[in-house]
Amino acid sequence: MNQPTPFIAAYHLSEAEWEVLYLLDDALDQLRKMTLSFSELRYLAVEHSEEQIRAAVESLLDPAAHNRPPTSLLVTIPNLTNLPIYRIAPAGRKLVEMQKQSVRS
Repeated sequence: MNQPTPFIAAYHLSEAEWEVLYLLDDALDQLRKMTLSFSELRYLAVEHSEEQIRAAVESLLDPAAHNRPPTSLLVTIPNLTNLPIYRIAPAGRKLVEMQKQSVRS
């Protein structure tokens, strides 16, 4: 197996965190959908519990609080209903693309 790049390794993401990032990246690429709600993430992330998804989202929103580089990987989208809605940040997309490339090679 290839070694992850320093950028990927710096984040030390869990499986649930990777799944959240991949779901948001896929939503943007395949579904042409800019955002996903927490309910959609929980529904799509079938291999992880609600608590795992919630913890993953929280750590991706504020990676510095989890001893990671300070660049946020997710962005909360403000809305009138105050529902938790998220969009993948540019750094999150970069991380996913780098991970996909390292898996391919």
